[in-house]
Amino acid sequence: MSLTHFAPATSLLWKYLESVDINPEPLYKKADINPELLLNPNARISISRVDALWEQAAGVIEDPCLAIDMAEFWHPSMMGALGYAWLASSTLRRAFKRSVRYIHVVTEDLNLTVADTPAGLKISVDLEDSIFTLPQHHDLVLSILMHMCRFNYGEELIATKVCLARPEPECSKKITDYFRTEVQFDAEQTCLIIARA
Repeated sequence: MSLTHFAPATSLLWKYLESVDINPEPLYKKADINPELLLNPNARISISRVDALWEQAAGVIEDPCLAIDMAEFWHPSMMGALGYAWLASSTLRRAFKRSVRYIHVVTEDLNLTVADTPAGLKISVDLEDSIFTLPQHHDLVLSILMHMCRFNYGEELIATKVCLARPEPECSKKITDYFRTEVQFDAEQTCLIIARA
């Protein structure tokens, strides 16, 4: 059985494409994704189709740091019940523990782990099961996680450490500006550490 993705989660890309004046519908249809599924909370899409969609989108989007801008379009409904469970969490630690447990409700090609370190709570992202190979995937996952943290904690939240397992892009300043801290590129693992969790 192939891995699947929560259909409404793909609306994040749709909203971003519209914001940069790219018609998303032809890209979704070319990837064999019915746009009506984006509104169906019971629908799932094959990961291979989602990956095909991203490959096409990356080919028409000129910004190599697109994932940073995408975070502003995130909404809890894009993650279904997990999104609302995140909002209901009294601490970021609780929110992350719920995310680790239920991330496969959103996407089956991503794993999260949480560990206590001397610097704070470390959230690691494992994309090994993903067939999605674009480096922006690392940016997207971490920027959304940071956006979610700031959604709950407040905009003043700054991670203690940010690591991306991808080469440093030309637009790396945009990434460091978003996280408001130094970002380690070419890291062994994509992760962030938050002191106040």
